[in-house]
Amino acid sequence: MKRNIIQNICAAGLISMATFSACTKDFEKINTPPTSVTTVDPGLLMARILRDGTFQESGELPNTKFGSWVQHWAGGPVVPVSRYFEGPDNQVWSQHFTLLRNIIQIKKELSGKEAAPEGRSKLAITEIYEVYLYQRLTDLYGDIPYSDVTTSDKEINRTPKFDRQEDIYPALVAKLDAALARLTVGDQSYGTSDFFYNGNIDKWKKFGNSLKLKLGMRMRYANAYLAQKTVTEAMTSPLGLIAANSDNAAVPTFNNAQAENQNPVLRQVTTGSADLRYLANTLVDVLKSYNDPAYPCWPSRLL
Repeated sequence: MKRNIIQNICAAGLISMATFSACTKDFEKINTPPTSVTTVDPGLLMARILRDGTFQESGELPNTKFGSWVQHWAGGPVVPVSRYFEGPDNQVWSQHFTLLRNIIQIKKELSGKEAAPEGRSKLAITEIYEVYLYQRLTDLYGDIPYSDVTTSDKEINRTPKFDRQEDIYPALVAKLDAALARLTVGDQSYGTSDFFYNGNIDKWKKFGNSLKLKLGMRMRYANAYLAQKTVTEAMTSPLGLIAANSDNAAVPTFNNAQAENQNPVLRQVTTGSADLRYLANTLVDVLKSYNDPAYPCWPSRLL
């Protein structure tokens, strides 16, 4: 009986070894779906980045949160947004890093073409918008992961350090200058995948230079020397600045349809309920103290 048990155990062991060997043979091939996407058109990624980045900035989610955080408005019984927390999913934070992850993918797709006409200006445009996203993110949250953020799917850093905002801003100016220097008229661009400018590199120069001016203005109290240098360079640059509506960075709507007003308080005037949001007394008191001419225009139910 004992001998039979030992024989059975040995047989089971041999079967397991054979099964394991069979399972591990061609392991990578078996576990790689034959229809998996291995490359992505950078234009498709850029189109998604520009669309989502624009809508996420102007939509209701950030407006209701940040507007209540700085006490521009307060939540009513239906939408209690004045609780100073973003929720369990940190949506605004994660949305930004999703966009930045797609930018990293574009850089991967165009790797090796940094100095070639088919990749140089595409990468420059991508990095200009990357600066735009990081500047928005650090303005919202202060210190954020920047220098330690994962840039490769081979080496993932799950605990990147948080850089100080005072270090991030100068780094963004340097990155922006490098990107603007690479923009070259005549290079391949994103064409119709570029919802802002349809691949017009001259207009991206204006956008990038205007962003530089914005960065300089935001630094004026934290780093006066760099702020003045940055602003002066942007104002005197031959790249130009956004000076007309035709230069605006905007995502067009289908058939030129007009999107609804995304400001949640203004939209409430025509379509909402008085139970949703109210102007906060902090903002109202400031409007009154300055005798703001817009103050009497607000509907009484919002005041």
